[in-house]
Amino acid sequence: MLNFHSVAPEYFTDEHRYIALEVADQLAIGMHKAALVDELARYAQRMEILHAIDLGLIQGGSIKTLIASTLQNLQRVIPCERIGLGLIDQSRQEIVIYTSNFDYPSELLEGTRIPIPPNWMRMFDAEGARIVNNLHVADEPPFKQLAKEGFQSHLQVLLRGQAASIGVLGFSSRTLDFFTLEHQDVAVEVGSQFAVALHQMHLSEALGRYVRRLEILHDIDRGLLQGGPIQHVIEGALKNIRTLIPCQRATVGVFDSNLQEGLLFAVDLTGETALIQGTRVPIRPSTFEGLDSRHMKIIDDIRPLSSVHPEAKKLADEGLVSGLQVLLLEQDRPIGLLGLLADTPGFFTADYQEIALEISRQLALGVHQKQLADELARSYAELEQRVMARTAELQATNDRLTAILNNSRDGILLVDRDLTIVQSNPAFDQLLLDASPQLPGENLLNYLDTAAVARVRAGVEKAITDQRSTQMEVSVKRPDGVNVDVVLGIGSIPGDGLVAAVHDITERKRVEADLAESDARYRLLAENIEDIIMTFSMDRRITYFSPSCQKLLGYLPEEVVGRTHSEFIHVDDYPQVVDRTRDAVVAGKNAYTSSFRLRHKAGHYIWYEVHTRIMRDPETGKVFNFVSVLRDITQRKQAEDALRESESRYRLLAENATDLVIRQDLDGKYLYVSPSSRMVVGYAPEEMVGRNGLDDIHPDDRSNLLQIVSIISEQHPRCSIDVPLSAQGWPLHLAGIVRASHLLS
Repeated sequence: MLNFHSVAPEYFTDEHRYIALEVADQLAIGMHKAALVDELARYAQRMEILHAIDLGLIQGGSIKTLIASTLQNLQRVIPCERIGLGLIDQSRQEIVIYTSNFDYPSELLEGTRIPIPPNWMRMFDAEGARIVNNLHVADEPPFKQLAKEGFQSHLQVLLRGQAASIGVLGFSSRTLDFFTLEHQDVAVEVGSQFAVALHQMHLSEALGRYVRRLEILHDIDRGLLQGGPIQHVIEGALKNIRTLIPCQRATVGVFDSNLQEGLLFAVDLTGETALIQGTRVPIRPSTFEGLDSRHMKIIDDIRPLSSVHPEAKKLADEGLVSGLQVLLLEQDRPIGLLGLLADTPGFFTADYQEIALEISRQLALGVHQKQLADELARSYAELEQRVMARTAELQATNDRLTAILNNSRDGILLVDRDLTIVQSNPAFDQLLLDASPQLPGENLLNYLDTAAVARVRAGVEKAITDQRSTQMEVSVKRPDGVNVDVVLGIGSIPGDGLVAAVHDITERKRVEADLAESDARYRLLAENIEDIIMTFSMDRRITYFSPSCQKLLGYLPEEVVGRTHSEFIHVDDYPQVVDRTRDAVVAGKNAYTSSFRLRHKAGHYIWYEVHTRIMRDPETGKVFNFVSVLRDITQRKQAEDALRESESRYRLLAENATDLVIRQDLDGKYLYVSPSSRMVVGYAPEEMVGRNGLDDIHPDDRSNLLQIVSIISEQHPRCSIDVPLSAQGWPLHLAGIVRASHLLS
C-alpha cells in the first residue's frame, strides 16, 4: 500500500491521484518482481541444499558430515538458532541425538537419549510436521529443557523410512511464533532427503558391519582351524568386536566344570581396570538371572546395582555404566560368558545385540576347543605321569626281581613251552658249574636225567592246563658227569612261557640218609633202655613212644602215639609244661628240662624228670619236632619231701629250744641261727647270719676248732665240743654237739 499525507485540507487533486495510481502500479510491479526474486532465491537455496544432499549421497561420503554441512546451509533458509537431527531407536522407544549445529552449553548433547512420550507420533500432521509456537506452555521434558535454555518456539519434522519413522529433524528459535508454513515446507522437503540419506547410511553401515562381522567370524574360524593359541584367537576377536560395537571393554570369561568359579580368560579395553586377565570371580546365582530367550542380558545402567553387587560397584567406579552379557553355550551347557561394557547408559542397541549374539556363537566354539585342549593336556599330563609312575614301578619290580634272581639260592629259569632256556640266574649257572654262556637257547631237558624227561613233560602240560605250579624230584646232569638231586618246580606265566625253579636237595638227601641210619640206631637204643623216649609235634601230639613205656607206665606204644600229651600229664602240672615249652621255643633254645607227673595206666601218677631237645630246620630255623627223655624221679621226690618234712620239724625244734642251734658252712659262715641267740650270746639271729663264725671264737682256740671241724667232717659226723665264744664282748664257754651233714652243709 502506497500512502500520501498532507497538513492542508483538500490538498490532493485528481492529478495527484492519477500520479499516485501510476506510481503505485510501478511500485507493485517492482515489489512483485522483488518478491519473485526473493522466492526464487530461497527456492534456489532450497535446491542447492537438496542438490548438495543428493550429490553427497551419490559421491558416497560420510553421512554425518553431509548432514552437518546441510544443517549449516539450512540455517540460511530457516534462520533459527539451533537445528538438530535425532535417530529413533524403535526397540527402546527412544530418540538419540545424532548431530546438531550449536556451540553453547546444553544438556541435549550428541548421544543423549530422550524417551519418546506416549502418543507422540499422533502430534504430527499428515506431512509429518509439527510447530510449537510457545515452548513455555509445552509439557514434554525436551521442550522444557529447551525453554530452560532460552528457546521460545520449535519446529519438528519426522524422517520417514520405508516402514517406520527413522528420525526427527528439529529447529529451535529464541523468538515466539517464529516458524512459518514456508519454513515447514522447506523442513519437510529437506527432511525427506535426510530420510533417504539416513536410510542409505543405515544400509551402508549395516553392510559394513555385516562385512566386518563376517571377517571377524572368518578370523575366529581360521584361528580355530589353524590350531593356534585359543587365547590369541579370542583376544583378536574381542579387538574386532570393539570396532563394530564401540564400547569401552570386551571380556570373555570361562566357567569351571561345576559352575562355581569363572576365570577372566581374555580382556580388551580402553583405560585401566582391577579385573585383569587371569582374575577368578565366583559365579553367583544372579549370573544366570535376567537372561532372555537368547541367553542374553542387557543392563542399561549398572549404577543402581552398586549397592547390591560388589562387582557392579567396581565397574561403576571405573566409569562403566551399561553392559551386555551373552552366555557361551556348548550343547545348552554354559561354558563361558561374553561381556561388553560401555560408559554410556543404554548403549547397546538392537544391532549391537545381534552382532554380539552371532559372534558369541563362534566364541563358544573357541572356548569349547580351549576346554577340550586343556582337558587333553591334563589327560596327557596325567597319562604321562601314570606312565612314568608305572615305568618306575615296573623298573622297581624288575630291579627287585633281578635282585631276587641274582641272590636266590635256588636256580631260576625262564623257559619257553618247549622248555628252551631263555634266561637263567647265577644260582642255576653255578649248579651247572658256571655254564651260563651256553644256556640260553639250550633245552632244559638236555640237562635232566633221561628217566625224568617224561615226568617233566607231563608236569609242564599240567602246569599249563591247570595254571598251577607242579613239583617233582629229578636229577640234573652236570658237565663233569655228576648228577645233582633237585626239586624242579614248573609254573605257567600267562602269555609268557614258563618259570622253572631248581632247588638243590643233595644235602637234604644226605641228611635224610644219615637221619634214617641214625633213626635206626636211635630206635635200637630207645627200645632197650629203661628211660622213656618220646617225640611230639608242635601241636603237642605224640609221634613216638619207646617200648619201655609199657614197663614204666603200663601203656603199649600204640595206645599213646597220636594222642596229645595233655591227656597224660597231671592237670596241675600241665600249664607249667606248656609255658616251659613255649618260652624255650621263643627264646631260640635247643633244649630245656622240666619235671611233671604222668598218669600210669592203673590211674596213679609217677614223677618224671624230662629232658627235651628242640628239633629245628637247619636252613629256616623253624621247629618241626621235639624229642624228650623221661626218667622216673618218684623216689627222689619222696626223699625231698621227707627231707623238707624233717627240716620243718628241725626248724620247729630249733626255734623253740632254749639251747643255741647254729648251722654253718665249711668256711664257718652262719647259715642259720636259732632265736635263742638273743638270750645265749646277746645277738639277734639276723645279726649273725652271714657272718663268719670264726670271728666269734677266741683267737687262741680257733686253730683247735678248725682241726676238730675237719676231723668231724671227714670221720665223725657227730661229736661233743666245748667252744669259747665272745658274747657282746664277754667271754663265754658253750658246750654243744656238732653234726656234719652233706645235705645241709
